[in-house]
Amino acid sequence: MVQGGASQAPDRRVSRVAWWLFAPPFVVAALQWWLITLAEKDPTPLQPLTAAAAPTGGAGSLLWQASLPFLTVLLLLALLVLVARWSWRRFGGARVIPVAAVLWLMMWAGAALAVGYRHIDRTNRQALPERMATVLNARAQEASPRGVGGAQALLRVSGLEVPQRVLLEEADAARLPAGTPVTLSLARGRFGSIYVTGWKIEAPQR
Repeated sequence: MVQGGASQAPDRRVSRVAWWLFAPPFVVAALQWWLITLAEKDPTPLQPLTAAAAPTGGAGSLLWQASLPFLTVLLLLALLVLVARWSWRRFGGARVIPVAAVLWLMMWAGAALAVGYRHIDRTNRQALPERMATVLNARAQEASPRGVGGAQALLRVSGLEVPQRVLLEEADAARLPAGTPVTLSLARGRFGSIYVTGWKIEAPQR
């Protein structure tokens, strides 16, 4: 009997560790999938209008700006690994594991809050007046299972000092050379984010 109980103890520990590791990301992924399913019932195009640095290298600059969030995540992960290795050697596993577990749960709780925040911001929006914008540069973005295609554009929007980056859905980047005037249909999210709900190229004035 003692041997059976002793053999079950490691199994329980393995199960507990598996739950701690995989349950939080599964819950966040399920929440995100459910909210995306709800959002897809709204056919309105909805692309965030985000501030960007002024272009200095044409399409290459735009590509760098689009890649910056991904590179930032990689840098943070590398930093996290280094800190974890140092902490393990400095304090030992008995002290590091409980702290790591709490931080792990806090990270995924924050991710769940971010997913919910984004959904509420997008769905509780209010229409804004149209604004004129001028294309600074644009590059093609192919459609994928994760999103629609179009032109990833950098725009100078009237009334906004900083250039703005946005995906113009189903746009042909070849038709958007620098200087092209476009009209943007806008909406403000529940928490203040600005979204592009439509766009059109303005005919040149004669």
